[in-house]
Amino acid sequence: MLPWSAPRGVDPAADSLGRSPPELDERFGDRFTEDLRRALPDLDGFDEEEAALLEEYGAEAIVPAELADHERIEEIARELTLIR
Repeated sequence: MLPWSAPRGVDPAADSLGRSPPELDERFGDRFTEDLRRALPDLDGFDEEEAALLEEYGAEAIVPAELADHERIEEIARELTLIR
């Protein structure tokens, strides 16, 4: 389960792109967001917990990306009908 959720009516996969709300550091402690960014790409799905998290994303892996990559990622996701 992700530590936050998208607003009602917003597809979390289409909206998040790895972004997290700034309140996460306030809620879970300093550097939580940075630690999360470093941990997610290391998921390999070899244990049940990791496999479940990847399934939440509908992914086999999580690849780091910059916000500048958003347009191209969205374009590809639409071509693959992963988002509408």
